[in-house]
Amino acid sequence: QAVDIIQSHVPIGEEDERTVLRGYHWKTAAYTFEGPMLSGALLAGLGDAAQAAVSRFAAAVGQAYQLHNDLLDLTTTARDGCDLVQGKRTPTLLRARLALPPASRRALDDRLETIQRAGASATGGRRAVQLAEDLRQDLLAGGAADRTQAAIDQLLADARAATVDPALPPRFAAATAGLLASMGATYFAAIPAAEEAAAAGTESECVATEPPQMVRT
Repeated sequence: QAVDIIQSHVPIGEEDERTVLRGYHWKTAAYTFEGPMLSGALLAGLGDAAQAAVSRFAAAVGQAYQLHNDLLDLTTTARDGCDLVQGKRTPTLLRARLALPPASRRALDDRLETIQRAGASATGGRRAVQLAEDLRQDLLAGGAADRTQAAIDQLLADARAATVDPALPPRFAAATAGLLASMGATYFAAIPAAEEAAAAGTESECVATEPPQMVRT
């Protein structure tokens, strides 16, 4: 959590996605998924190879869980406390930035700084939310949700592969597969981001526009 907070103050041009993902592993994957599941594996008497399979499963699901949380934030109308207003450096944002040409990247950086300045001022909260909403829609139109969904799908595929590791006892393998299926049908259910992106516009380069000087009404 400390890494997550500190990263919001790092200039986005100096941010490293590996650092962000390491923070995700510590605060979500290891703490919420891997630790509890490995505790169960140890109590069940599983050997080293089986524990390694459980670790792979839990780490992948935990990372996917956190990325999906980012995706939910991106596909929800901006509000006070959302990722863009708080200045969070999510993999979704970093990948969207790297997909842009240099000039558009600088424009995106300017917009992010404008949002953070507005959010930090005593009277700029409402303006920060409006600017964040404008940027959120542009990120959707530029394919940010699709890139994040692809990363989530890969992590879930890695987790699914771990459930059939021959080192896992059959009942444990069935339990992990069942957990993954349940999460896939509920938490990881598809998000209708495409329709919202279409409503936001069809030009992916719209993210490169200069920061608006006034709040739209």
